[in-house]
Amino acid sequence: VPQLLRLDTNMVLNTTQLLLSYGFDLSSISSSSSKTFLSILTYPPDSIQYAIESFLKNMMAAPSASFVLAVCKTNPELLLSGIQGGIQELTVKNALGKASDAMYSANQKVAVDSANVLKEIRAKNTKNM
Repeated sequence: VPQLLRLDTNMVLNTTQLLLSYGFDLSSISSSSSKTFLSILTYPPDSIQYAIESFLKNMMAAPSASFVLAVCKTNPELLLSGIQGGIQELTVKNALGKASDAMYSANQKVAVDSANVLKEIRAKNTKNM
């Protein structure tokens, strides 16, 4: 994975430390899973943590993050898919949040404008009486 050379060294080290703290044995990675683990190292630690503790836990209907972790240790491709799925989920969640905020602001403006028009109409009606 050549992109490791272009990434921030501290981020890669933090990701490695997180994987080690989760109990991944990086020294016994088989050649078949080494590319997957190298790919996992390109993601920031918070993406890995979210994948294990939230995204995969929910997708697997797992009783705990430790259950997810045990499965990911035997199947690193699942962890990689979980990281990518978690990133997509957070991206959609953030986009929907921004859209909701924009709609709320627009609704507020419409309500204020409507109230001002109503005040003007009432003021004109009171003058004409």
